[in-house]
Amino acid sequence: MLFIVAGLVLILSYFSVYQPAVLSKNISPLSGQKTRHGLFLLLNAGSFFWIWNSGATQPNEWMIVSIELLLIQVAVIDTYSKIIPNRLVLLLFVLAVVQLVIHPDFSQVGSIAFICLGILGIQFSANLLLSKNMFGWGDIKLFLVLVLVYELRFLEIALFAIVTAGLFSGVLLLLDRANKDQKIPVTPFFAITILAFSINPEWSVRLLFPAF
Repeated sequence: MLFIVAGLVLILSYFSVYQPAVLSKNISPLSGQKTRHGLFLLLNAGSFFWIWNSGATQPNEWMIVSIELLLIQVAVIDTYSKIIPNRLVLLLFVLAVVQLVIHPDFSQVGSIAFICLGILGIQFSANLLLSKNMFGWGDIKLFLVLVLVYELRFLEIALFAIVTAGLFSGVLLLLDRANKDQKIPVTPFFAITILAFSINPEWSVRLLFPAF
C-alpha cells in the first residue's frame, strides 16, 4: 500500500506542477522552470514526510492519508491558479466513498445531510441576498466531500480554517498586499487545519477561542 500511495503522489505531483491542464483545461503551468522544479520537489518532500509521519497500517488509515495527500495537491493548485480541478474533487469523492465502505458509521448520516444542506443553503442565500457567492463552487464541492470524510468534525475544521483565512486576509489588507475585492484561496487553510488536527487530535477551535 505504501508504494501505491507513493506512486500516486509522484504522478499527481507531476500533473499538478508540470501538466495541470490534464486536471483542468483552465489551469496554466507556473512560469519559470526553476519555480516548477522547486515546487515539485517541495510537494513530494512534504507528501513523503506525511506518509512516513502517519504510521498508517490499516486500510482505513491509508484511505485517510491518501485523502490528506490529495488535499495537499488541491491546495497547491488552488494557491497558484485560484482553481480547484473537478477531476481531483471527483477523486477525493471516490476515496471518501471507499473510506465510508471500509469504515461505515451510519449514526452520522443525519448530521452529514444536515451539514451539506447548510453549506448549500449559505451559498444560495449569499447569492440571493448579496448577488455574489460566499465561496467558489469549486470550494463548495470540496466542502461537501470533506463532510463525508470528517463528518461533524468538519464544522470545527471549517470554523478554524475560515477564521484563520480571514485573519490572513486582514493582514494582507493592512500591508497593502491585497484589496477588498481580491479572492483569497481558502483550500490551503483547510488543508493546513486538517493536517494540524491530524498531528494532534486534541487541537481544536479552542486554540482560537479558549472559552469556547
